[in-house]
Amino acid sequence: MLEFHEIAAIFPLMQNGEFETFKADIEQKGLLDPIVLYEGKILDGRNRYNALDALGRLDDIRTEDFEGTWNEAIEQVMSKNLHRRHLQQSQRGMAAATHIELYRGPAKERQVEGGHAGGMIGGRGQHKPVADPSIGIRPKDLKPIPSQSRDDAGAAFGCSGATVERCRRVRDKGANELAAAVLKGEVSAGAADVLIQYPKKKQSELVKDGKKAIKAAVAAKKTTQVRKATRKKKPPQLIATINSSIDALMKRIEQSIKGTGVQRTRAMDDLRLCQKHVKEACEFLV
Repeated sequence: MLEFHEIAAIFPLMQNGEFETFKADIEQKGLLDPIVLYEGKILDGRNRYNALDALGRLDDIRTEDFEGTWNEAIEQVMSKNLHRRHLQQSQRGMAAATHIELYRGPAKERQVEGGHAGGMIGGRGQHKPVADPSIGIRPKDLKPIPSQSRDDAGAAFGCSGATVERCRRVRDKGANELAAAVLKGEVSAGAADVLIQYPKKKQSELVKDGKKAIKAAVAAKKTTQVRKATRKKKPPQLIATINSSIDALMKRIEQSIKGTGVQRTRAMDDLRLCQKHVKEACEFLV
């Protein structure tokens, strides 16, 4: 059995109907392109491998080794997958965020030699273990991606820099199941960015429960955020308005006792206005 290389996890595996169609094609035509290995693991050809495994035809596997550098291996995966796969914006954002974390520029290459690069642990050239192969490396403490880096990565992967940053936060703070769901296209980056405010156990449960549960949880969290923001900004203004309305109402009532029907009508209008402000205050202060 061959393992998947962590670089290959930049892009999601085929799921459900897409995989079944692909497997049928492999069954009919056989393995047309060899599976590419890097460091003894599958760099390109995971879906072909899974299809052959499902068909019980692993003996048909042909492999070839990729001889380039780590960064060249990343570029190989991008060139093979970026344009031939139909990916959603959120999937592209997660792939871009993973790409940034895996990519080693000249400075990082020098750090790797001393065993201090991000994504590395003690000793020379030892890779940090992957928490979940479906989403690649998950560094312990991710720093915000520089806007230029995320925008460049977003442009390369066909999504916005903001989407890349959302996906980075999901990879950093989200449960493995949530990050994997974004990569698979089951949850949008925007929704996942809201869900990471829940405990990780709750995030995993929501992914398991499906789209309706996720939609309700996102709506509930957004409502809570609005109310918290309103508590800080609006109560003094509302209270002042209510007090002013009450004062005006009292004067109108006094006038209406001795006044005409028109004055009484105005008093009733003021009463309704006051009731409206009271309801607004209750909504935002509860």
